[in-house]
Order: sequence, then structure tokens, then C-alpha cells
Amino acid sequence: MANMQGRWTAAVALVTFLVSARNLPLSQEGGTGQDRKALSEGSPNPEAAPEGRSVYMGRRVAQTMHWRGAKWLMRETRENEENGRMLRDWLDVQPGTAVADLGCGNGYHTLPLAAAVGPKGKVYGVDLQPEMLEFLKERAADEALERGTPLNLEPILATVDDPNLPAKSCDFVLMVDVYHELSHPTSVLRAVRSALREDGVVVLVEFRAEDRSVPIKPEHKMDKAQIIAEMAANGFKLAAETDELPWQHAMAFGAISVMDWDAKPALGWDGARPRFESAAMTQGFLDAMAQDDPRILAPFLADTVAMDGGLPLQRSSVAKDIGRWMKSSETPLIPSGTTFELEPKSSGYVSGTLTPPEGQSIYGNRVRIGLAKNVDGLWLVDTWLPSQ
Repeated sequence: MANMQGRWTAAVALVTFLVSARNLPLSQEGGTGQDRKALSEGSPNPEAAPEGRSVYMGRRVAQTMHWRGAKWLMRETRENEENGRMLRDWLDVQPGTAVADLGCGNGYHTLPLAAAVGPKGKVYGVDLQPEMLEFLKERAADEALERGTPLNLEPILATVDDPNLPAKSCDFVLMVDVYHELSHPTSVLRAVRSALREDGVVVLVEFRAEDRSVPIKPEHKMDKAQIIAEMAANGFKLAAETDELPWQHAMAFGAISVMDWDAKPALGWDGARPRFESAAMTQGFLDAMAQDDPRILAPFLADTVAMDGGLPLQRSSVAKDIGRWMKSSETPLIPSGTTFELEPKSSGYVSGTLTPPEGQSIYGNRVRIGLAKNVDGLWLVDTWLPSQ
């Protein structure tokens, strides 16, 4: 999979101002108030405390699975529910690739990945719980005995804020049903960035929050908008994705080149962070518009949206209306290939111009949108105005 980036189609458009730029942490379900306590004591980062975060960007951090539940990770129904083989086919792991399975548990994905990379590749099996790593070693030994050759697999014991991966060691880092449980997400992603080689990616696989039929607790699910927002806040842009898995999103992110945001937490529009975050969410909104699924679109919208210059409407109504338009019109509202430019209006608001390919949108040549940054730090669409 050394040529993975070349084979995947980038999903993030370049805009005029864009800068070139379950098993890991053990957190307490329901929250401990650590975020509020750290802020009240003057600490700029709740992750300075061992407990980490109970909430991140408005999302409740889920409790990790205890090692005593390891048998559930190898349940007979898992392949039907998640289709791990399809995921690994999409990853297209090539011999010689270096992979980290972060939150590897007892090796559901780790061992097939180790077989795929071959003797010239390497797989790091990373987990916070030493018991999980012992299970992994036992399964790896059995697999090697059955194959008649050892697997190039290195178990690594993580801490709550550091996967302890060697610098520039990985072509990609995989987190399957793991990221939503990170109590120190910014710290872990910073460490993952350091572990990635040039053009490396981090792949998040999360149960779809948009789909109520997925029988998983809400705190163990994530929607696309939340994933894109959180990754953008940490300097990662969407590079590829698939929605073909039965219950999950699989989304690959590459790191942008500028990462000095933590040193300047109050950056205004002269800085990289707000420009990049709003652009990432705009591209996510465009991708959602092209999927003809209002469930995916809704999380990219603010609580109320001003439509066509009229009174603001509730998010659910707007998503349903757009969904009906999508299904009733042969010409798409916003087709694939639409580009955009964003213009800052204030520290928490940006105006955008969408330009569809000529003759391919019912709105003609341009659509105006607005994005507002909400209290949780997400840039969401709150205005939709076709240009005259």
C-alpha cells in the first residue's frame, strides 16, 4: 500500500486562501467535569490531566471496552456486521507497507494486515491494555505456526495520550471503532502525525450516527460532519472515503503541512486554523449534497438555516426539503465537481460562493452559502441563497 495516496481520489478541493499547510484511552463514561475544571483553573487544555476529556467539540467521549470483553471482538457475527475483508480490500494494503493498528485489541484486523504486508512490511499492534496485547501475541503465534512463517508484527503498549509509535514509521494508521473513545484526542492525533511518513494517512472507521438502524449506542457512533470537523481541528484533511461497509464510515485523512496552531490558540482570520476548518466543512457539505441522502447532509447544517432569503427553517426540515429536491429533479442541486471560495466576515462567520460545473446545477452558475462557528467549534451551514 505504499502507493495508496496515488490510487485514491482526493476529496478535498483547493480553495484560493487554503494554507499549504476500543481500546486506547480509558475514559469515564458520562464525564467527570474534567474539561470544565481544567478551564476554570486556567489550563488551556483538558488533556493536561490524566482523565482527559469527557466531551470534545460537543461530542460525548465514549467509554472504552475493557479487555475482559475481548471475545466480543472476535464474535462470529462481526464479519457480517462490519465486513472487515471489504474494508481491507478498500485499504489495498501492499507488500512492504508499514501499518499501525491503533486500538488493535486482540488482532481482528492486525493479523490479516500483517499477512498482507509480508516479510518486507511491518505492522504495529498498539493498545492501552497490556492484557489485549497478550491476547494479540497468542493469536499471532498460532497464526505463524499455521502459516509456517512468522509475522512481522510488533506489539506496542500505549499511554492515554501517546500511541508510542516511532517517528515517520507508518504509511497509514488505522483506528477501527477507536477514535470516538479517545480521552486525549488532540494529543493522540499529534503523535499520529509524527508517526506518519510523507503522504501517509490516518484511517478512521466509525459506526454511522446518521443511520438509526445501526444497533450501536449513540455515544459509540459518529456522523461524517463531526469526524471531518474534529480531524480538521487537528490539521487533517479528508483524502478518501467509502460508505460501502454495512454499518460504518471509513474515512482516510492526510495531514496538512502547517501545524503551529496550539501555540496561537486565539488565531484570527490571518491564521491557518479557521480558514482550513471552514473549508474542510464546506467540502464535506458539498460531498454530502452529492450523495442524495438527507441523513448525511443534516449534520453539516446549523440548527436553523436561512433558505433562499426567507425565514430560517429548522435543520431537519431543510434536510428533508433538500432530499425531496434531490429525488425529484433530474438536474442535481449541487453536482460533483463544484468548487468554492470562502470570504471571512468575522471571527465566527464566513460567506461562500459555490460554482457548479456550467449547466449542471438547477441553480445555474452560483450559489451563496454562509457558515457559522457554533459553541462547540463546528463550522455549519446556516445560509443558502442561490445567486441571481
